[in-house]
Amino acid sequence: MANHLHYLLNEWYPERDNAEWVLGTVYETEGPCYRKAGAMMLFSSLGQQLGMLSGGCLESDIQRHAKKVMMTGEACTLTYDSQDEDDLSFQLGIGCGGTVHIMLQPIHAGNGYLSLDVICAQLEQRKSGFYYQRIVTNGAEYRSELYPLREDSPARG
Repeated sequence: MANHLHYLLNEWYPERDNAEWVLGTVYETEGPCYRKAGAMMLFSSLGQQLGMLSGGCLESDIQRHAKKVMMTGEACTLTYDSQDEDDLSFQLGIGCGGTVHIMLQPIHAGNGYLSLDVICAQLEQRKSGFYYQRIVTNGAEYRSELYPLREDSPARG
């Protein structure tokens, strides 16, 4: 996943201030799903989509929600349940038979780019670390933090 994230962030970093951006993260899955928890995707106000959060079937709907996040500046969560007859993914006849939970967060200088600029630099230097995203769906708390590994950490490698 680090190589995938490195690619996404290298594409995003030079454009980070040229458009509005939203980070989409799969934070939980239930049953069979194309992408697992931790998958990330970036959406821009110019229509750019970097990465994927599903097998390609949900991205246009996620983009629509990402535009709302850009307009309001507030993070949100989405759930796609391909077994629920009332859910969009079921109605379109797409999906993998599972449920995908996604968090969308605005990315801008005011929120420290969600530390994605720091992660980009660390990946460029081949450093390890942890990216922690706190999600509270009903309490509406969305927070991202970066925990770099210490230079002498045995997990580094």
